[in-house]
Amino acid sequence: NGIRPERQMAADSVASQIDITAAPIYAAVVYYLAQIVDIGADITFLSILLVSVPGTLFGTLMMSLYSLKRGAELE
Repeated sequence: NGIRPERQMAADSVASQIDITAAPIYAAVVYYLAQIVDIGADITFLSILLVSVPGTLFGTLMMSLYSLKRGAELE
């Protein structure tokens, strides 16, 4: 079909890594939130969502747009 396979593979791997750090249900996010609250910072679960959801969407969109032009075109 003339589509380079590394374009989708690169975007998928980046999107999955962004998902791990941005999804609020993952243990890493819950752990860091607990550590930050212990320090005394005024950070809530909602404030994490307000940053992580748009950031994930924007980052995945930018990676997808970059992947459209990555590598030489197949003939």
